[in-house]
Amino acid sequence: MRLLEPFLERVLAHAGWQREEIRHVVPHQASGRGVDLLTRTLGFRSEQVVRNVETRGNCAAASLPIALAEAVHAGAVRRGEQVLLIGTGAGLTLGAIALRF
Repeated sequence: MRLLEPFLERVLAHAGWQREEIRHVVPHQASGRGVDLLTRTLGFRSEQVVRNVETRGNCAAASLPIALAEAVHAGAVRRGEQVLLIGTGAGLTLGAIALRF
């Protein structure tokens, strides 16, 4: 977790984004506690974070595309919005995609 904040800052700088411009954050969802920790650590508001771990459980790497697809299908994510996908892997790897939907 100590590497997550500097990692996110590099991703946002590379994308040319400010944190407050991000409309939706779609995190890897291994557990609800993990999503909560990521949300608090990175300073995102709970309403920014797309979460489905309570209904889908741990879908491993598939949690990102499943959560994004469900948010799009529900009309929560709309064309032109900035969406950040961010994942972790067993505390060993970090990955993110900054996309304008």
